[in-house]
Amino acid sequence: MKKLRYKFLILMSILLFMNSPVQAFAGSWLEDEYNNYGNTASEKSKYEAEAKKIVSGINPNWPVEEKIFYIHDYIVTHTTYDSTLLSSTMLTQRRRAYDIIVNHKGMCQAYSMAFEDLCNRVGIKALRLDSNATNHSWNIVKVNGEWYYVDCTWDDPTGDSPLSSTGLCMHANLLKSEAGMRNTRHVGKDWDLLHDENGRGFMIIDGEPDDKTLDDLYDHNKYTLYDPAKVNINGKYNDTRYDNMNWHDSSSPFIYLNKGVIYYNDNDHGIYRYNCDGSKPKLLVNMQSVMDKYPGQSYDGYLTGNSETLVLHTRERDFQYTLNTGKVKIVKGSTQTNEDIRKAQEAEEKKAWERENYVFLKNGKAYYNSNNNSVYFQKDGNKAKKIVNLMAYTLKVPQNNRWGSSRTDCLSGNGYKLTIKTDVFDLEYNTKTGKLKQVRGHLKTASKFTLKDLTYKVTGSKQVSVTSIKGTKVTIPDTISHLGVKYKVTGIEKNAASGGKVKTLTIGKNVKSIGQKAFYQCPITKITVNSTGITSIGKNAFAIKGNKVTAKVPKKKLSKYKKLFMNAGFPKKGTVKY
Repeated sequence: MKKLRYKFLILMSILLFMNSPVQAFAGSWLEDEYNNYGNTASEKSKYEAEAKKIVSGINPNWPVEEKIFYIHDYIVTHTTYDSTLLSSTMLTQRRRAYDIIVNHKGMCQAYSMAFEDLCNRVGIKALRLDSNATNHSWNIVKVNGEWYYVDCTWDDPTGDSPLSSTGLCMHANLLKSEAGMRNTRHVGKDWDLLHDENGRGFMIIDGEPDDKTLDDLYDHNKYTLYDPAKVNINGKYNDTRYDNMNWHDSSSPFIYLNKGVIYYNDNDHGIYRYNCDGSKPKLLVNMQSVMDKYPGQSYDGYLTGNSETLVLHTRERDFQYTLNTGKVKIVKGSTQTNEDIRKAQEAEEKKAWERENYVFLKNGKAYYNSNNNSVYFQKDGNKAKKIVNLMAYTLKVPQNNRWGSSRTDCLSGNGYKLTIKTDVFDLEYNTKTGKLKQVRGHLKTASKFTLKDLTYKVTGSKQVSVTSIKGTKVTIPDTISHLGVKYKVTGIEKNAASGGKVKTLTIGKNVKSIGQKAFYQCPITKITVNSTGITSIGKNAFAIKGNKVTAKVPKKKLSKYKKLFMNAGFPKKGTVKY
């Protein structure tokens, strides 16, 4: 009766498995229904031959990581996930290690079985686990005493990538901690091992079956009693040593060097070497900076090669990198660079005067090139020289004043003077001296100009500050007009009149700040402040010569300004009043 009950449990498990979703499984006891490495003597012989052939490519002296990388990449690049069997009644045909190693097709159980067997063949301890919550099976592998997770199935890219035929190989699920795997959508708390480190499966015993029943159903050398503490590994393996290694961002197989690998990073587009010793990978070459030199070049690619020469294959070009020289060259595709195109465009620009309006001057001719929005001057017998890029010039004007178009309305000239008119500003270029100046419109930010004894600097949209002051009787105006634009005078900069001869000073109503040492050691005797908006006066701005000075300020600002003046070095015997 008990024997019948166990057969019924096994049968129900198989039926549940056959109706389960993608990459499903029913439990380790199903392994009794088929053989992982072949159902016949012929299949087992084929499996053994292929497995030996695979591991023969592994140098016994390689570090453990390099051996694991090799096995992982081999399985991923030589296998196609068999989604056609998801509704099949013969699911077990693609759940064997045999199908991965010999037929190169299989489901997640087959991937994990193949990885486990190949690792164990080269002396690396690997185990399989499954999870109903994730609906999946994958592996753990032991490296230097620590266990890490590996999922060959989810590192095998499927879909319609144009590069899929090259054998892409992801590494996002390779040597990860539990937290690292959960970041790649491995979920649930039922991560259960399928057998222990000695290869014995876990068996659940319901009741007290007699020995004969157990002998009929199970081989004691293959199974051990189920222990939840041994089976479930959630929260056990948390070493994050490899979680942030940037080889997780590589989608092409690694190149093996004997105690090191080389790979292409899909994120920063660099080619790296990793010595398989836990150290930080070393950047060999930044391929993005190389590829950026070529027009229409994408960054997606895969790496092939050996310990001497690598080739990065992309849709547009193949780039060869030689390790001992560090040099990169194109071995397939156009070698024309963006610089080549630029030079060709410049050559075309030299002829632009034949296609554009031009102005004859005393020592040459000028023209406007609409292709790059620039004005050129060509001296007699010389090559054309760019005078100004009007778009770039316009962008330096405060944004609120970039009204209209910066395209030239017209060029005109006489003698050595070329006039460039736009909607935003007018420029004048002296073809003899090579000097360019603005004669109309809002000046560029930080531009300086002098009116009488004061030098101004453009600080923003229709705003200037005073940078230099000369004379003895000085008035900082409320506003000024220059080249047809009216500006507010909002500040006096540091050292503007430091050490100067200013005796009387009037400060306009729009001034908001006065820089440090603005009037340092000036012989000022009288100050009139019309501004009510001053918020800051720099250190020693009014540390003037002498003590006999009177500052008249707005009544409502007397208290605040008196404090600002005193903190700025204003003489203690001086007077601040309204």
